[in-house]
Amino acid sequence: MTDVVFKVSEAGRQRVLRDKKKYVHAGGYGTCEYFDFNRMDLVQVRYNPFKNSTFVDEFGTPINSQRFDFVLFDQTGKVYTCRP
Repeated sequence: MTDVVFKVSEAGRQRVLRDKKKYVHAGGYGTCEYFDFNRMDLVQVRYNPFKNSTFVDEFGTPINSQRFDFVLFDQTGKVYTCRP
C-alpha cells in the first residue's frame, strides 16, 4: 500500500477492552499497489489494544497519525514500513 495512515477507533478499542473480544476497529488506510523492491531498512508495525492505544513499531514507539509512503504486508500477515 502507498500513502498509508494507521488509525484506531478509540470507541472500538474500549469495546474490545470491556468485552475482552476481538472486534475490527483499527487498520492501515491507503492505496493498494504491487511493489517489486530490494530489501530496505524496514520496521515492523504492530497493534495490540490490550497493550497500546495506537499502532507501535517493533521498539514500542507509538505510530499516531503519521503518513507513510508505503507499507508492506507479507504472506504471514506481518506489516512493515520504512523506518521514519
